[in-house]
This record gives sequence, structure tokens and C-alpha cells, in this order.
Amino acid sequence: LIRRLLVAALALHHQKHGALNLEAHEGAVHTILMNLFIQHKQSAQWKGAIEFMHVSKSGGSSFCRLAKDNGCRSQNFYRKNCLITDFNDEPRYFDAKVHKQLAGGAKTRCSKGLKTITYRSKELICHDRRIRLQKKGFTMYANEYTALGGRMDPALAHACPNMLTVLEIRHPYSRTLSHIKHAWEWYRIYCGPDRENVYFAKSGHNTTRWWTALMPAPTNNYLVRSLLGEKVFRLPQGGITRDHLALAMNFLAEQYDVVLVLEDQLQFKEGMRYGL
Repeated sequence: LIRRLLVAALALHHQKHGALNLEAHEGAVHTILMNLFIQHKQSAQWKGAIEFMHVSKSGGSSFCRLAKDNGCRSQNFYRKNCLITDFNDEPRYFDAKVHKQLAGGAKTRCSKGLKTITYRSKELICHDRRIRLQKKGFTMYANEYTALGGRMDPALAHACPNMLTVLEIRHPYSRTLSHIKHAWEWYRIYCGPDRENVYFAKSGHNTTRWWTALMPAPTNNYLVRSLLGEKVFRLPQGGITRDHLALAMNFLAEQYDVVLVLEDQLQFKEGMRYGL
């Protein structure tokens, strides 16, 4: 947090007053920033494990495969996107009631098995997660649901500070569009002809109104919901407030060691190189 505050202060100074006087300040700034980076690096090495907050449709699958290519170990890099089965962090997208409404009472190939929005059956605390990773010899895992600790109060939501916490974000418009396209393909794969013949047979079903009802979290402030835990994640459309946004912004600054921005390729490469 100190490192980020200092960099932000330097950036603001540069915007308002121009470049620093190199002779007077460059050496001191360089020394301070290098010391903070060395502490960041030593902390990451000491933690020895990565918790990747996988906000769906933000490049997480590619990140998981890059982790494998660079020697990380996890339960399943491809089919499960680095998810650990026992952690109950699998993604949850669909409102089961709306899914049934779209079917109109018909029995289909995908009446069950949806990625429905449900609570974790059991929430493992960070200490237990780290112990289980160590026992299995794993060095990273992904959480593709929402932060821990926020089932009753979003102010208690958190990433795991005993691991190197990584978050990758994407512009919300692009991410939401990608998510809807993914859901449309999911219906093709798992429902087959029932996608066109049942769920989206009526002309009014394949509209914004139905998609936002079917996927209330993915189509409405998904990143905020992902950072604030299960209570906020399950709020209906329009339930996210500016107070939630402010809390999520604080958590973004305080809880995540490495933040990657999918569209900013220069920052992304630097983050991968130096942050990880």
C-alpha cells in the first residue's frame, strides 16, 4: 500500500508540476522505489503461493496457462482453470428461477447442472487454504467466485494475505459482452437444440431484459461483486451502490499485491515481469 501511494503521489506531482528536478530528487526517488520493490519481491517469495482472483472473462484462463508454463503447480490448469475443488470457488452465473422461466415448464437437456448463483457449501479460511496447498505441493490457485468473508458483511470481505494476491481486470463493457457470448455458447453446448427451440424460442427472450435477469451479477458491476463477498455478489440488479464501489476501491488498493489490466498491454507486460 505504501508503494502504491508513493507511486501515485509521484504521478500526481508529475501531472501538476512537471518532471522532478533530476539532480535533486532522482537518486532519492529511485532508492526508495527500489527498496519498496525489493520488499515486495521478498514478501512474494516468502509467501510461496499465489491466490489469483479470477474475474470471469478477464483473461484468467490465459493467466492460468501462463502460470503452468512458468512452473507453477495447481490441481488442474486446463479443464478447471486452476480451481481447487475443495475450496468451492467455482464460478456462479445464472439465476435458476429465470432459467426455469425461460424453459416455460419444458423438460430439457440442461434443466440441471447450471452454474447457478448459490452460497459456498463451506468457506475455507485462508490459513486452511494455505495448509492444503502445501500438503498437495501446489503453488497457486484461482478463485472464480467472490472474495472470502463477506457472507454477512461486505466490510469483512478479503483476499488471503498469506499468499501473493493477484487480480486481473478488464473494461466492464468488454467483459460483460464477452460474458454474454460465453453464456450463449454454454447454452449451445449443454442444451443443444433446446437453446433455440425452448429457452430463446420467443423473440423477446434474447434481449437485454432477459439476459440481465438471467445473469444479474455478470451483467451488473461484476468486479465490485467479486471483491465484496457473497452478500453483495447475490444482490439483485441495481443493488450495487456508490458505497459498495468505494469499499471495493479500498480493497483493490489494500488487498491485492499485483493488479493487471487486460487492455493495457505495456502495463500488463511490466506487471507480469516485475509484479510476478
